[in-house]
Amino acid sequence: MAISRSGPVTRDSSTVALGLAKVLVGEADANIASITQVLDQTVNSLGALNASNFTSNVEYWKLESGYPLLEDLTIPLREAVSLGCEFKEIKPGNLAIARGIDPAGGDAASWAYQDMTSGAGGVESDPATATIVVFDATTISDVWTVVFDTTTTYKVFGLQSGHVQTAGAQDGSISADRTFQVSGSDCFTIEANYFDANWVIDDTYHFVTTAQGDFTNSHSGEIALGNIEAPDYVRVEAIYTYPNGQNHMYIILPRANVTSSVELAFAMEDNANVAVTCEAKRADSGVTGITTTVWDNMPLGRIYFD
Repeated sequence: MAISRSGPVTRDSSTVALGLAKVLVGEADANIASITQVLDQTVNSLGALNASNFTSNVEYWKLESGYPLLEDLTIPLREAVSLGCEFKEIKPGNLAIARGIDPAGGDAASWAYQDMTSGAGGVESDPATATIVVFDATTISDVWTVVFDTTTTYKVFGLQSGHVQTAGAQDGSISADRTFQVSGSDCFTIEANYFDANWVIDDTYHFVTTAQGDFTNSHSGEIALGNIEAPDYVRVEAIYTYPNGQNHMYIILPRANVTSSVELAFAMEDNANVAVTCEAKRADSGVTGITTTVWDNMPLGRIYFD
């Protein structure tokens, strides 16, 4: 006679989830038309994880009536979907993702004012009128000193690069655009009339340039601090392999923002972990710039199984 078992009895042991998911982060725009897993499982992987979790948070409004009040209806008000994880591999690409930077595009090259020594000279405050322009592909990181040798011309010296000039071996002029090069590549342009007409000989102006982020190497690169911006849009995929090694669950967030308050806790006998949250954003054709309609009935993404 068969023994009757009570309580919740396993129906299919191959569906029990145990272990961590693999998390991949890559370009959103380039892969927006795909509803299946497409990111490279090696190149785009965050690597070893300490934790991984999926959250679908829904808030509801409830209709009540009568006395005592009884519930008649539940209506969903809002839905938020996110994928969280803690990565163990502390490298430029992963920390860039934690800072909301798309590592495939790199952080754009930039420049910033440091200080000036001038009695009356000034610079244009409206970037639309005149500014310093940097080049994403070829700008380097250096500290620059502009030294006026006359009231209308100047020379530029880099702390690392030394005296730099244009491709035509020209120095600067306040009345003309000048594109300065380092090792034959354009680094930055100081536009005409960025400096006003009040500078005098030996006045100086200091600024810094920061190269575009390169996060492909595990042990080289730079992540600027103190310049936080809205996170880039990235594609996030989680691949969970069931313990039987044959079946998978895929979580696809086609257009997500990564948020994190990075804390690196270095300990004597444990590795550092960084927690990030990948927040799903709309990917339907109602979003400006998205032409594909594949996400119109699932704008925050999808979960599918094989």
